[in-house]
Amino acid sequence: MVPLHSEAIARVIKWDLGEHRALSLRHALIHRRPGLLGDHPRVPRSVLLMRDFEAPEGWHVFGAGSAEPAVAWLAQRGKPLSLLAPESWEGAIRKRSPMIQRGSVETWIREADEPEVRTSTKSQSAVITRPIVLSDYRAFVASAPDWALRGWGDFVSLLDRGAAVGVPDRAGRFASLAWVYEADASNDSVAVATDPRYQRLGLGHAAAAALIAHVETARKKLPVWTVNESNLPSKALARSLGFSPRSRESVLRWNL
Repeated sequence: MVPLHSEAIARVIKWDLGEHRALSLRHALIHRRPGLLGDHPRVPRSVLLMRDFEAPEGWHVFGAGSAEPAVAWLAQRGKPLSLLAPESWEGAIRKRSPMIQRGSVETWIREADEPEVRTSTKSQSAVITRPIVLSDYRAFVASAPDWALRGWGDFVSLLDRGAAVGVPDRAGRFASLAWVYEADASNDSVAVATDPRYQRLGLGHAAAAALIAHVETARKKLPVWTVNESNLPSKALARSLGFSPRSRESVLRWNL
């Protein structure tokens, strides 16, 4: 597998990529993010988006196209993998490793005719949110999880091409954050993180609601919520914000 030439990127963008896999790959293709590989630099049959090369749990990989070239290459790496790819890839994987753990991620969306997100309690209505700006760099990095900028690569790119909203605390940091994790021409993937000390106070709901309003009214895009099937708190928050399940895709975890 080799880095993709711009000619190949133009080709792959037109592929039918699926739901969550599509947004992650389109984001990487549109914004020319590192980690995009194909079995041919200009006319690839299969494409991989590689993330977290140094993560202890192994690589996070998104795949599209034909399975065999990509799976054969991954097998030679000898690393644990978490792969989101078409179901047709499973046969090629099982030829090399019968011990596969299966999970799934769900994509939730807010339909265009959903009512405006509103706070549901007096405590939530009193929450102060504000847009994140460049001068918030240190506070954002100190408050956000380590995966927060995985999609954009850096804080400046997030603010330049995406958006972020925070609930400031008294220590000069943020008690809760909501930001555009990935984006393509018509969709914004919403991420939310709240400091454990401030959970169950409605701060995540307030930050997410403010970001969603910005995504829908200012950016004119469809908010997308991606969640692991077992993450019940995230699902409950998504539902309270007007999201509903749209699709489910399998995640295959194995150590080739």
